[in-house]
Amino acid sequence: MKTIKVLLSICLLSLYAQTAFAEKANINQIKQNISSDVDKRIQILNTYKICVQAAKVRPNIKTCRANKKAAMQALKAERKLKRAPHKGQ
Repeated sequence: MKTIKVLLSICLLSLYAQTAFAEKANINQIKQNISSDVDKRIQILNTYKICVQAAKVRPNIKTCRANKKAAMQALKAERKLKRAPHKGQ
């Protein structure tokens, strides 16, 4: 009986170690994805800032805003597609 308890505790400990390793790998992937998304948003906003600074008249500013809005919506759609496979879990 004591042997069974020892074997069971060893199995549980190894299972916990494997789960912790998988969790760490998953966290690193999540951090990488978030960092990539933030970089994309920063790039869109920098492009918007340059466009606004270069604008001479109000219609140019409106065009800059429309371009930024379209780029942000495309980024949002891209993120939504990435999340779609994970929604059912």
